[in-house]
Amino acid sequence: MNSRIASLPMYDIPEIRHFNDTFWSQLRHELQIAKIQNPPQSLTRTVPYNQIWMHQDLLFSQTCGYPFVSSLWDQVKLIATPVYSVPGCSGPYYRSWLISRDDTDGKKLKDFYDKPIAINGWDSLSGCKTIELMLNGHLETYFDTILLSGGHAKSIDMVQHRLADIAAIDCVTWHLIKHYQPHAIKGLRIVDSGPSLPGLPYITAASTDVSEIHCIQSSLTNVIKDSNNRDLLNKLFLVGIETLDKSVYMDSLGDTLK
Repeated sequence: MNSRIASLPMYDIPEIRHFNDTFWSQLRHELQIAKIQNPPQSLTRTVPYNQIWMHQDLLFSQTCGYPFVSSLWDQVKLIATPVYSVPGCSGPYYRSWLISRDDTDGKKLKDFYDKPIAINGWDSLSGCKTIELMLNGHLETYFDTILLSGGHAKSIDMVQHRLADIAAIDCVTWHLIKHYQPHAIKGLRIVDSGPSLPGLPYITAASTDVSEIHCIQSSLTNVIKDSNNRDLLNKLFLVGIETLDKSVYMDSLGDTLK
Protein backbone atom coordinates (compact mmCIF):
# COMPACT_ATOMS: atom_id res chain seq x y z
CA MET A 1 0.00 0.00 0.00
CA ASN A 2 1.82 3.09 -1.26
CA SER A 3 -0.63 5.80 -0.32
CA ARG A 4 -3.42 6.20 2.17
CA ILE A 5 -5.89 8.98 2.73
CA ALA A 6 -7.34 10.72 5.77
CA SER A 7 -9.94 13.45 6.19
CA LEU A 8 -12.12 15.12 8.81
CA PRO A 9 -14.80 16.74 6.65
CA MET A 10 -17.82 16.83 8.96
CA TYR A 11 -16.79 19.45 11.52
CA ASP A 12 -14.23 21.46 9.59
CA ILE A 13 -15.42 25.06 9.60
CA PRO A 14 -12.64 27.51 8.61
CA GLU A 15 -11.98 28.66 12.17
CA ILE A 16 -11.03 25.19 13.40
CA ARG A 17 -9.28 23.70 10.39
CA HIS A 18 -5.87 24.30 11.92
CA PHE A 19 -7.08 22.53 15.09
CA ASN A 20 -8.20 19.57 13.01
CA ASP A 21 -4.80 19.59 11.31
CA THR A 22 -3.07 19.52 14.68
CA PHE A 23 -5.37 16.75 15.88
CA TRP A 24 -4.46 14.69 12.84
CA SER A 25 -0.77 15.40 13.39
CA GLN A 26 -1.04 14.08 16.95
CA LEU A 27 -3.03 11.07 15.81
CA ARG A 28 -0.59 10.36 12.98
CA HIS A 29 2.26 10.36 15.48
CA GLU A 30 0.46 7.76 17.58
CA LEU A 31 -0.32 5.69 14.48
CA GLN A 32 3.35 5.67 13.56
CA ILE A 33 4.25 4.48 17.05
CA ALA A 34 1.65 1.72 16.59
CA LYS A 35 3.38 0.72 13.32
CA ILE A 36 0.42 1.62 11.12
CA GLN A 37 1.70 1.64 7.55
CA ASN A 38 1.85 4.92 5.61
CA PRO A 39 -0.42 7.27 7.54
CA PRO A 40 -0.74 10.37 5.33
CA GLN A 41 1.15 13.49 6.23
CA SER A 42 -1.92 15.71 6.09
CA LEU A 43 -5.70 15.68 5.83
CA THR A 44 -7.24 15.70 2.36
CA ARG A 45 -9.63 18.56 1.64
CA THR A 46 -9.51 18.75 -2.16
CA VAL A 47 -11.54 15.58 -2.84
CA PRO A 48 -15.33 15.50 -2.30
CA TYR A 49 -16.01 13.72 0.96
CA ASN A 50 -18.29 11.10 -0.57
CA GLN A 51 -15.40 10.09 -2.85
CA ILE A 52 -13.03 9.96 0.11
CA TRP A 53 -15.38 7.65 1.99
CA MET A 54 -15.33 5.20 -0.93
CA HIS A 55 -11.56 5.40 -1.42
CA GLN A 56 -10.00 1.94 -1.33
CA ASP A 57 -7.01 3.29 0.63
CA LEU A 58 -9.00 5.26 3.20
CA LEU A 59 -7.26 5.08 6.56
CA PHE A 60 -9.34 7.52 8.59
CA SER A 61 -12.34 9.75 8.08
CA GLN A 62 -15.65 10.78 9.61
CA THR A 63 -18.99 10.28 7.93
CA CYS A 64 -22.67 11.01 8.48
CA GLY A 65 -24.77 8.26 10.03
CA TYR A 66 -27.22 7.97 7.14
CA PRO A 67 -24.66 7.38 4.35
CA PHE A 68 -22.89 5.02 6.72
CA VAL A 69 -25.88 2.65 6.76
CA SER A 70 -27.46 3.42 3.40
CA SER A 71 -24.52 3.42 0.97
CA LEU A 72 -21.26 2.73 2.83
CA TRP A 73 -22.30 -0.30 4.87
CA ASP A 74 -20.18 -2.76 2.89
CA GLN A 75 -17.55 -0.21 1.77
CA VAL A 76 -16.13 0.84 5.13
CA LYS A 77 -15.52 -0.37 8.66
CA LEU A 78 -16.47 1.44 11.83
CA ILE A 79 -13.59 2.61 14.01
CA ALA A 80 -15.35 4.46 16.83
CA THR A 81 -17.85 7.21 17.59
CA PRO A 82 -16.51 10.49 19.00
CA VAL A 83 -17.95 12.01 22.14
CA TYR A 84 -18.46 15.78 22.21
CA SER A 85 -19.09 18.06 25.18
CA VAL A 86 -21.76 20.31 23.69
CA PRO A 87 -25.46 20.80 24.50
CA GLY A 88 -27.48 18.16 22.68
CA CYS A 89 -24.85 15.44 23.03
CA SER A 90 -24.94 12.58 25.52
CA GLY A 91 -22.00 10.21 25.31
CA PRO A 92 -21.68 9.04 21.69
CA TYR A 93 -25.18 10.28 20.88
CA TYR A 94 -26.23 13.63 19.46
CA ARG A 95 -29.30 15.39 18.18
CA SER A 96 -30.29 18.18 15.82
CA TRP A 97 -31.68 21.55 16.78
CA LEU A 98 -34.61 22.86 14.77
CA ILE A 99 -33.82 26.54 14.33
CA SER A 100 -35.75 29.57 13.16
CA ARG A 101 -35.62 33.35 13.48
CA ASP A 102 -36.52 35.28 16.61
CA ASP A 103 -39.36 36.98 14.73
CA THR A 104 -41.22 33.78 13.80
CA ASP A 105 -44.10 32.56 15.97
CA GLY A 106 -43.57 28.80 15.83
CA LYS A 107 -42.65 26.94 19.00
CA LYS A 108 -42.45 23.39 17.63
CA LEU A 109 -41.72 21.69 14.31
CA LYS A 110 -45.45 21.24 13.64
CA ASP A 111 -45.93 25.01 13.69
CA PHE A 112 -43.79 25.28 10.54
CA TYR A 113 -45.68 22.88 8.29
CA ASP A 114 -46.12 24.46 4.84
CA LYS A 115 -43.34 26.98 5.61
CA PRO A 116 -40.13 26.90 3.53
CA ILE A 117 -37.55 24.56 5.03
CA ALA A 118 -33.80 24.36 4.29
CA ILE A 119 -32.00 21.02 4.32
CA ASN A 120 -28.29 20.52 3.80
CA GLY A 121 -28.79 17.29 1.82
CA TRP A 122 -31.31 14.54 1.21
CA ASP A 123 -28.87 11.98 2.65
CA SER A 124 -28.07 13.96 5.80
CA LEU A 125 -29.10 12.35 9.07
CA SER A 126 -28.94 15.57 11.07
CA GLY A 127 -30.34 17.92 8.42
CA CYS A 128 -33.05 15.82 6.78
CA LYS A 129 -33.62 12.30 8.09
CA THR A 130 -33.94 13.43 11.70
CA ILE A 131 -36.94 15.54 10.65
CA GLU A 132 -38.48 12.57 8.86
CA LEU A 133 -38.02 10.53 12.03
CA MET A 134 -39.90 13.23 13.94
CA LEU A 135 -42.64 13.34 11.31
CA ASN A 136 -42.74 9.58 10.73
CA GLY A 137 -43.04 10.50 7.06
CA HIS A 138 -41.37 12.20 4.12
CA LEU A 139 -40.65 15.94 4.09
CA GLU A 140 -42.66 16.47 0.92
CA THR A 141 -45.85 15.54 2.79
CA TYR A 142 -45.46 18.41 5.23
CA PHE A 143 -43.48 21.11 3.42
CA ASP A 144 -44.32 22.65 0.05
CA THR A 145 -40.96 24.39 -0.32
CA ILE A 146 -37.79 22.41 0.41
CA LEU A 147 -34.55 24.29 -0.25
CA LEU A 148 -31.35 22.30 -0.71
CA SER A 149 -28.52 24.33 0.83
CA GLY A 150 -25.57 21.95 0.52
CA GLY A 151 -24.34 22.48 4.08
CA HIS A 152 -25.45 23.28 7.62
CA ALA A 153 -23.82 26.71 7.57
CA LYS A 154 -25.68 27.53 4.37
CA SER A 155 -28.96 26.31 5.88
CA ILE A 156 -28.39 28.65 8.82
CA ASP A 157 -27.71 31.49 6.38
CA MET A 158 -30.92 30.75 4.46
CA VAL A 159 -32.97 30.98 7.66
CA GLN A 160 -31.19 34.12 8.81
CA HIS A 161 -31.81 35.79 5.43
CA ARG A 162 -35.48 34.73 5.25
CA LEU A 163 -35.15 32.31 2.37
CA ALA A 164 -36.32 29.55 4.72
CA ASP A 165 -38.19 29.63 8.01
CA ILE A 166 -36.76 26.50 9.61
CA ALA A 167 -33.81 24.10 9.36
CA ALA A 168 -32.39 21.16 11.31
CA ILE A 169 -28.79 21.71 12.41
CA ASP A 170 -26.45 19.17 13.94
CA CYS A 171 -25.95 20.28 17.55
CA VAL A 172 -22.15 20.04 17.28
CA THR A 173 -22.12 22.22 14.17
CA TRP A 174 -24.49 24.68 15.87
CA HIS A 175 -22.22 24.91 18.89
CA LEU A 176 -19.09 25.39 16.78
CA ILE A 177 -20.74 28.16 14.77
CA LYS A 178 -22.16 29.76 17.92
CA HIS A 179 -18.69 29.73 19.48
CA TYR A 180 -16.55 30.68 16.47
CA GLN A 181 -19.01 32.59 14.24
CA PRO A 182 -21.57 34.17 16.63
CA HIS A 183 -22.61 36.71 13.97
CA ALA A 184 -23.86 33.83 11.80
CA ILE A 185 -26.61 32.92 14.27
CA LYS A 186 -27.63 36.44 15.26
CA GLY A 187 -31.41 36.72 15.34
CA LEU A 188 -31.89 32.93 15.39
CA ARG A 189 -33.29 30.61 18.04
CA ILE A 190 -33.81 26.92 18.72
CA VAL A 191 -37.49 26.01 18.42
CA ASP A 192 -37.41 22.22 18.75
CA SER A 193 -35.03 19.28 19.03
CA GLY A 194 -34.66 16.05 17.10
CA PRO A 195 -34.27 12.56 18.54
CA SER A 196 -31.05 11.39 20.13
CA LEU A 197 -29.09 9.43 17.52
CA PRO A 198 -25.65 7.77 17.33
CA GLY A 199 -23.00 10.35 16.46
CA LEU A 200 -20.99 10.78 13.29
CA PRO A 201 -18.69 7.76 13.14
CA TYR A 202 -15.00 7.55 12.41
CA ILE A 203 -14.50 5.06 9.57
CA THR A 204 -11.81 3.29 7.58
CA ALA A 205 -11.76 1.30 4.34
CA ALA A 206 -13.32 -2.17 4.34
CA SER A 207 -9.86 -3.54 3.50
CA THR A 208 -8.41 -2.33 6.82
CA ASP A 209 -7.82 -5.36 9.00
CA VAL A 210 -9.08 -5.75 12.54
CA SER A 211 -5.64 -5.43 14.11
CA GLU A 212 -5.15 -2.04 12.45
CA ILE A 213 -8.57 -0.88 13.60
CA HIS A 214 -7.64 -1.77 17.17
CA CYS A 215 -4.43 0.23 16.75
CA ILE A 216 -6.36 3.24 15.44
CA GLN A 217 -8.76 3.01 18.39
CA SER A 218 -5.84 2.86 20.84
CA SER A 219 -4.11 5.76 19.09
CA LEU A 220 -7.27 7.87 19.33
CA THR A 221 -7.55 7.07 23.01
CA ASN A 222 -3.90 8.05 23.57
CA VAL A 223 -4.40 11.41 21.86
CA ILE A 224 -7.52 12.15 23.86
CA LYS A 225 -6.02 11.10 27.20
CA ASP A 226 -2.77 13.05 26.69
CA SER A 227 -2.93 16.06 28.99
CA ASN A 228 -0.74 17.99 26.57
CA ASN A 229 -3.64 17.91 24.09
CA ARG A 230 -6.23 19.25 26.53
CA ASP A 231 -6.34 22.77 25.08
CA LEU A 232 -6.56 21.44 21.52
CA LEU A 233 -9.38 19.05 22.37
CA ASN A 234 -11.25 21.78 24.22
CA LYS A 235 -11.21 23.86 21.05
CA LEU A 236 -12.77 20.91 19.20
CA PHE A 237 -15.11 20.09 22.12
CA LEU A 238 -13.92 16.49 21.81
CA VAL A 239 -13.76 14.50 25.05
CA GLY A 240 -13.62 10.82 24.10
CA ILE A 241 -14.59 7.95 21.84
CA GLU A 242 -16.90 4.98 22.26
CA THR A 243 -17.22 1.83 20.21
CA LEU A 244 -20.81 1.28 19.11
CA ASP A 245 -21.92 -1.75 17.15
CA LYS A 246 -22.83 -1.06 13.53
CA SER A 247 -26.34 -2.34 14.24
CA VAL A 248 -26.93 0.63 16.57
CA TYR A 249 -26.79 2.91 13.52
CA MET A 250 -29.07 0.69 11.48
CA ASP A 251 -31.64 0.35 14.25
CA SER A 252 -31.73 4.10 14.92
CA LEU A 253 -32.78 4.98 11.38
CA GLY A 254 -35.71 2.62 11.09
CA ASP A 255 -38.16 3.46 8.33
CA THR A 256 -35.99 6.21 6.83
CA LEU A 257 -34.05 3.46 5.06
CA LYS A 258 -37.12 2.29 3.14
